[in-house]
Amino acid sequence: MSEEKLTREKVSSLLIQGNILPQNTEKVLSLTGISPSKHSWYDFINTLLLWLGTLALALSLMFLIAFNWNELGRFAQFALVEVAIVAAIIVYYKTEKESLVSTASLVLASLFLGVLLALFGQTYQTGADTWELFFFWALMILPWTFLSKLPAQWILVITLLNLSMVFYFDHFQSLLWMVFSSDTILLWVLFIFNLSVQIIWELSSYYVKSQSKEAWYIRLLTLASGFPLTWLIVVAILDKENDFLTFITWILYLLGLYLVYKRIKPDLFILAWGCLSVIVVTITFLAKHLLKGFDAGAFFVLALTVIALGTASAYWLKHVHKELKA
Repeated sequence: MSEEKLTREKVSSLLIQGNILPQNTEKVLSLTGISPSKHSWYDFINTLLLWLGTLALALSLMFLIAFNWNELGRFAQFALVEVAIVAAIIVYYKTEKESLVSTASLVLASLFLGVLLALFGQTYQTGADTWELFFFWALMILPWTFLSKLPAQWILVITLLNLSMVFYFDHFQSLLWMVFSSDTILLWVLFIFNLSVQIIWELSSYYVKSQSKEAWYIRLLTLASGFPLTWLIVVAILDKENDFLTFITWILYLLGLYLVYKRIKPDLFILAWGCLSVIVVTITFLAKHLLKGFDAGAFFVLALTVIALGTASAYWLKHVHKELKA
């Protein structure tokens, strides 16, 4: 257990026992570092404004070109975007590696590259589909991602690949129709892709002994893989009588979440997501069989079920939290 968690537990115990006077609570929390200090608030606001500024710069460049499309010549448009990319890359190399500024500058350069690709396609009317823009955008920033080893860059690449798959299957819905139905194939592909990335990420972190202090990217990948699978279960319940493959996959997925993020690498957020998936699937199953006649009693049963499952999930997560602190 870390010193910070140990201090927090001691102070909480003293507060519960009444050994700290109410008027001294804020001072104790401030001295022990539990309450955010002015410096902590400064770091948070600084980080928030930096990322908002990064996004604003990327969007401002795109809107600047779009709004002045007729006034700016073709050469000026391309020169403006290319200079912005070079400037962002220079900032990345001039700043300390893996610092917040270097991370934001490389992400900004990647976003500018997307603007450049969109500008190229709009200017020369290549006839390419939307999915190709996102796919080649992800491929072109892949070398930067490998060199930087920044989680934010990887998340950007994975997001672009997900978008490319969504737009691709919007055009080619019948692909692999012999394995999956055309209505659910996209959900299966998104689930398999994001789960594969999550497994590779976890294994690489384990063997490389990565000491990353953040887990937000793993949680995003969990949501990216778990949401399509939960949606598949809901579709299977509402549209099909029996879908053995989807049901077994969902059970194995939940079992995997429990084994990995309860026993090997505890993470309450991911376990909470698993509980939410169970609640959604259970309520969907009950709603299908109870709401055929729109009986008021059925809604009452569903409400009680939601309360019961939510309470049970909260109790279990609280119990897990206590185990982790022990």
